[in-house]
Amino acid sequence: MDKIEAIQRSLRCFTLGLIGIVPLLGVPFALLALDNFRQVRRGLGAQWNPAQAYLRWGIATAISGLFLTIVLTFVVAIIIVQQLAFA
Repeated sequence: MDKIEAIQRSLRCFTLGLIGIVPLLGVPFALLALDNFRQVRRGLGAQWNPAQAYLRWGIATAISGLFLTIVLTFVVAIIIVQQLAFA
């Protein structure tokens, strides 16, 4: 992978990660950000990535979005179970 493609994929990872932070709706974008992260890491290996900060922020926001989705799903499920138990 050349430097230009690595920069483009790092910026794409960042953008997708930002969109992916939205709970539920952002899940596909977060998964695409994870895929871009994996491809950049595999393509560059130990080489220097000029857009490394964007790549890190992209993966951080993507993982945060997935975590928020899981937490939100559990909270809603608990509320539903409690409502059904007291009905």
